[in-house]
Amino acid sequence: MNWNLYRTNNLQHEHYVAFRCDEEITLVIPPVFNYCTKVLDPKEQIAARDLYWEAICSDDRKDRDWEKVEKVLLESIQKNPFVGEPYLVTAQLYLNMERYAEAKKEAEEGLKLLLEWGVSWDKRMTWESWVSWGRVMLDKAKESEWPRTAAGITNLGLVK
Repeated sequence: MNWNLYRTNNLQHEHYVAFRCDEEITLVIPPVFNYCTKVLDPKEQIAARDLYWEAICSDDRKDRDWEKVEKVLLESIQKNPFVGEPYLVTAQLYLNMERYAEAKKEAEEGLKLLLEWGVSWDKRMTWESWVSWGRVMLDKAKESEWPRTAAGITNLGLVK
């Protein structure tokens, strides 16, 4: 028996079978970047990151000047609408302002984007933590309630 011929034919058959199997695979365009139809300018990405960080680190949060923080977050989202964390921080801001319908909308969008990406953009927390926090905020927005104390925030994780 000619083993080289057998091996060649066998490899060709394997290649053909693999090729036929690949033909049946449906290519799916991922939902990120609006199903890959948008390009994010690097300068916009940097500006969005800087605005987001400004909102996170702002003294306006401590002074409860929520409108200033809201403006900065919305500008960040406008420059990079493709990541979830700015939406979730905005949802938390709206919960603090008792604007529950807006908080729900932002939490839904933030969660959708986090789940599409499967990775966190803001690395201060893990992806799982962002998803969990987003779900808590969405739930509270639907209930139209939000804790007013640090202990109340801590107790959000308790099982009722």
